Amino acid sequence: NNEMFIAFKKNKWIPTIKYLNSIIKHHNDNNNNKDGIDNKDDNDKQDNKDITDIIIPFNYILLDAGAYNPLIRGADIMSPGIYKYKHMINIFNKDDILPIIINNEVVAIGITTVDYSDIKEDSKGQAMINIHSKEDELYKKK
Repeated sequence: NNEMFIAFKKNKWIPTIKYLNSIIKHHNDNNNNKDGIDNKDDNDKQDNKDITDIIIPFNYILLDAGAYNPLIRGADIMSPGIYKYKHMINIFNKDDILPIIINNEVVAIGITTVDYSDIKEDSKGQAMINIHSKEDELYKKK
């Protein structure tokens, strides 16, 4: 898939999931071998690293694996899911376009409907609109 962006919204290009995952892979491959030493054994363990070991060179929303199936079916992102990992994500503003990471992989892209500061322990309701997910028509496009 040669498509890197899906749309232009609010003066921002919206990247595709495949493009964002390629950035993560490229960034981590370069950092894993920056000393010039063959780190083949380390790279084989890449899949077992947790999110704190993976370098993601852009702002993102982190969700747990339980959100995977609803997200790929197009479900929006609710505030309680974001609150669970709020301490691990950067500040965002309403209308930001952010990738959603589950198990070290971008699985969806959404537009925030609230500010970071609005996400509290007792928050309920929608926090992001899912605009592109793994398994949608764009992702499956060859």
